[in-house]
Amino acid sequence: MKIVRDNVQGTAVVSTFFFLVGCAANSITNAKLAVERGIPRIVEATKNNNYSAYYKAIDEMKTAYQKAIGYSPVMSLFTDKLIELGKVSEEEDKAIERGESTDAYNKQKTSLAERIAIYAAGVQRELQWVERADQVQAEKTSRSLEVVNRAFVALLIVGIMIGAARAGGSGGSSAVAPDSQNILLFGGTDHRTFLGCLSCSQFDRESIFNQFGPYGSYLSAQSIWNSFGLYGSQFSSLSVCSELASAPPVVVDKAGNFYGRLSVNTFKAGRDDLKQIAIRICSSR
Repeated sequence: MKIVRDNVQGTAVVSTFFFLVGCAANSITNAKLAVERGIPRIVEATKNNNYSAYYKAIDEMKTAYQKAIGYSPVMSLFTDKLIELGKVSEEEDKAIERGESTDAYNKQKTSLAERIAIYAAGVQRELQWVERADQVQAEKTSRSLEVVNRAFVALLIVGIMIGAARAGGSGGSSAVAPDSQNILLFGGTDHRTFLGCLSCSQFDRESIFNQFGPYGSYLSAQSIWNSFGLYGSQFSSLSVCSELASAPPVVVDKAGNFYGRLSVNTFKAGRDDLKQIAIRICSSR
């Protein structure tokens, strides 16, 4: 894993050099827009199990990104692994139809999901470095990185749905609801306080990605993005962002299936992908 991480960092440095040499401000903006618009489309296609739309969205995002700034090794690695993940998922669907075990596919998807998270971080770092290099446009585009970061969090959330076995598919202890089932967040000492929907569209009022809704705002008392609130503070025992939280929010679906806790606290999160999502949320504010 360290070798993969080092390679990503190295290619990101090379890409950044070309950014600094010849990338105009409008090209940087276009690169961000390619990611900002591309990832939600990839997420939507995944949720709908529409593989043709999934591959098309990946290709269009990569094309738009590299048209804006030139060849990017990091983006190429990122999209290649997304495509590979889609193909494994297609094969898994066929195995399910044939009534075969999906254990092998689940292992492949778990491994791919880890690499995708690394390459996604590489793309995000590339954008951040360019942002710092272009001080003239920094004030105008500062909000773009925030939107991109939220998009990557959304992709990681969908990764939970892809990477785990489908309901009844693997016989594991953690069943995953169908793609149409929303993934929800509940907090409080009794976990009865609704904190938003993790898998809903960013335009949905209940989505944690809707910055104008009660669960995606930085100011709302029921938002995990509020660094001064019960559920987003570094010091609250109920918070996603407290390493000492005793009762962080739980992740469930409408059917009552339990996925784990959204927390930076390793001992409470229960699974690494939820911890990584929590870390991204808490570091983006």
